[in-house]
Amino acid sequence: MPYSVIKGSLILLVISIFIFIYTFITSNYIKPVYKTSSSDLVGINIQFPEQQYLVHGQIDINMATKDELIAIPGIGVSLAKKIINYRDLNGNFKNIDDVLNVSGIGHKMLARIKVFLTYNK
Repeated sequence: MPYSVIKGSLILLVISIFIFIYTFITSNYIKPVYKTSSSDLVGINIQFPEQQYLVHGQIDINMATKDELIAIPGIGVSLAKKIINYRDLNGNFKNIDDVLNVSGIGHKMLARIKVFLTYNK
């Protein structure tokens, strides 16, 4: 192979690597930032391209408004409405695991949101 072909291929390779690195660095990946005190979870600040969630402490599932529920990562408007509708129809949650009875919440979802929830008996 002629030297100029090899040189051109190397230049294209280097340019491609730079483009890949630049794209990776400037993209909007989800970046969780955990803020903890010595014993309690103070909050989690997770930034998504269009939204930012900030939850401090725990939210009482029996008193939470739609906006408070939406502040929990993974709970959107639809799921917040389902939680509130279930609570209105069936009364207060007796424990956090009762949230599994809400349509759309399974064991994986509960494991992710459980840290943000508490309940008032």
